[in-house]
Amino acid sequence: MAAKAEEAAARWLARWTSLLAARASLPPAAPAVLTSEETLNYGRLAERVDSLAQALSELGLVPGDGLCMQLPNCVEFLVTILAASRIGAVTSTIHMPHGPSEAVAILRHSEAKLVLAPADAAGRRLAEGLLEQASSLPRLDHVVTIGRDGPPGTLSFAELAAGG
Repeated sequence: MAAKAEEAAARWLARWTSLLAARASLPPAAPAVLTSEETLNYGRLAERVDSLAQALSELGLVPGDGLCMQLPNCVEFLVTILAASRIGAVTSTIHMPHGPSEAVAILRHSEAKLVLAPADAAGRRLAEGLLEQASSLPRLDHVVTIGRDGPPGTLSFAELAAGG
């Protein structure tokens, strides 16, 4: 039974990760994501996904590792889901209104090795709060910050996704 579930998961993962590559190879200049700040075409989306997947692997994430996100609907959320899928990481989300104590419970349960959060979300310093709780989470190796002015000790999503 477990072998069948693993085979099904592998087939699903292969299909999911190939969808972006197939779409990006058709007209890479076609818009993939439209926001008020940017229009991201399929080619650029694929580049960001590839860069982030490589960065996640270099940070030590392997298939089956947990990755949590406390993010609003944003381009970074999509890029992270696709990159995590590419390397076989298991993603889970933390509801945006949750504070550090609720987030810790989710991080502990998911055994996440990495968490992504905004540096600032309407005045709430989410990444900073998660970083302060990191010592109580033995599996958590990295806190990645979305946006500017991430606290010391966090990694920058922009740099990771840009291949830096």
